Amino acid sequence: MFDADDVLNRLMVGNRPDAERFEDTINPIVDKAAGSRNELIAGRKCSLLCGYSSSVCPDEGFNAICDRHSHVVPAHTAE
Repeated sequence: MFDADDVLNRLMVGNRPDAERFEDTINPIVDKAAGSRNELIAGRKCSLLCGYSSSVCPDEGFNAICDRHSHVVPAHTAE
């Protein structure tokens, strides 16, 4: 587990992310998560998940957002 504020502070210069700091900060985290035999994120190809809720905008607006993503997972309903 990592402290989000600490990680963010390590990769920022002022109020902007810095590419070199990002690499220096995130690569060790990805390496640790990958382990020595985990090929799920081999070659540093990974997915960025979007957190948009279907309540963000009505029908066609939300569909337009979904169309920009490679995968869409339907919301879970509470039972």
